[in-house]
Amino acid sequence: MLAQPVSVVEPNKKLIIPYKYLPLSCKITRVSTIEQALRNLSETNPKILFLSASFSASKSLKLLEALKNFSRNSLIPVIIVVDLSNRTNFIPGITWGGKIAVIDSNVSQEELYSTMDRVFK
Repeated sequence: MLAQPVSVVEPNKKLIIPYKYLPLSCKITRVSTIEQALRNLSETNPKILFLSASFSASKSLKLLEALKNFSRNSLIPVIIVVDLSNRTNFIPGITWGGKIAVIDSNVSQEELYSTMDRVFK
């Protein structure tokens, strides 16, 4: 994995996996609200976005729309993270140019790296 700016939008501050598996060389910006993510988008210039499935559909779609508009040459890869301790999760039905994936909070490090490699292609 190359050193990449990574944005994590995760409301559960206790959720550690999958984020603990991100390479130490990544510059990780973690926020807990969609509003914070929207404000920080241009500052962080992420190369990949981890978006919690715990947010409402309208909030998630608002961030994805902003991310699409922010993407300069190609879509920024998105990994949707399903928090298995949360009863309600939203996963958008979009293709995102093949640069989207869904993982859960029990993912292994190997699965995470494989998923990241796939969405970067």
